[in-house]
Order: sequence, then structure tokens, then C-alpha cells
Amino acid sequence: SMLTLFMAMSGGVSWELCILPLSDLGALWVALFIVYVFFVQMAVLNTITGVFCHTAIDSAAHDHELVTQTVLAEKGRYTANLRNIFRRMDDDESGGITILEFQASFQKAAHSATTKL
Repeated sequence: SMLTLFMAMSGGVSWELCILPLSDLGALWVALFIVYVFFVQMAVLNTITGVFCHTAIDSAAHDHELVTQTVLAEKGRYTANLRNIFRRMDDDESGGITILEFQASFQKAAHSATTKL
């Protein structure tokens, strides 16, 4: 019956208990039962493997997107920091930095570093 097939597949009954009555009917029925069990087991295993692989591929795609977002966010922070540094160097607020302003900033930084020691 269908219940016996389900129980044989789900571990509810031993295959031996199913095969013994079938062996009285002939070897063909035993072979059909074994083929059925093999086919269903392979189908279930392939389905589970497919779901697992699909989930892993989706996770990898999301990881790539997350890495891309993180890199872009870091690039934005570095750009903002550099912009602030150059604004502080621009003493006359002209929007550009001259050689003199650049050298003066480094002299201020060097003086500040030595006074902190």
C-alpha cells in the first residue's frame, strides 16, 4: 500500500519487512520495490542538494553586493577626509592650495607633532 511505501522511505519501517512479503510474489516485485526506493531516494537527495546550492549561490551574490557597498562607503569617507584636510590647508579660501600653503601646513603639523612629544 502507499502507507507502506511512505514508511519505507521515511524510516518508519525496515525495508526487510517490506521485501519479505514481496518475495513470496516473485523477484520482479522485490526488484520494483528496490528500484522505487532508489529512485525516490535519488530524487529527494537531488532536490535537497539543489536547494542547498541555490541558497549558497544567493548568499555569495549578496556577499559580493555587501563588499561593493562597503568599499564605496570607505571610498566616500576617505574622500571626505581628504577634502577636509585640503580645506584646512587653504588659508586664503581660494579653493586651491598654493605651494606656500602646502609647505606651511606641513610645518604646522611638524611643529604640532614635536610639541606633543
